[in-house]
Amino acid sequence: MKKNGIFWGFVVGFMGWLTALGWAQTTGTISGVIRDPSNARVAGAKVTVTLQGTQITRVTTSSEDGTFELPSLPIGTYRLVVTAEGFKQYEQTNLEVSLGRVNSVTVKLEIGETSEVVQSGPVERR
Repeated sequence: MKKNGIFWGFVVGFMGWLTALGWAQTTGTISGVIRDPSNARVAGAKVTVTLQGTQITRVTTSSEDGTFELPSLPIGTYRLVVTAEGFKQYEQTNLEVSLGRVNSVTVKLEIGETSEVVQSGPVERR
């Protein structure tokens, strides 16, 4: 009887480990740094990513050192929008998030009104 309990304990623990492993491999991360025209880092910028073709959106704010991170994003293609007072809106589309990968983005904001939009090119992947 004791062996049976040990066996089922092992089975339940193994299934929990497999579930955690599967969950960890269904997401990716977008991270980066936000800079102004003088290459200084911009704190407090609003960073929004939207899974293209859906309304799934995540929002964060750049930290005091101008960095941001959006972990655990479902895999897919995203649109990145960064806004900060005194700067034009930055927009990047077709940002691919794949399994377990970190997409590193350097956002270069331009002086202007937020109603003006700056679009960007490809992203560095790690």
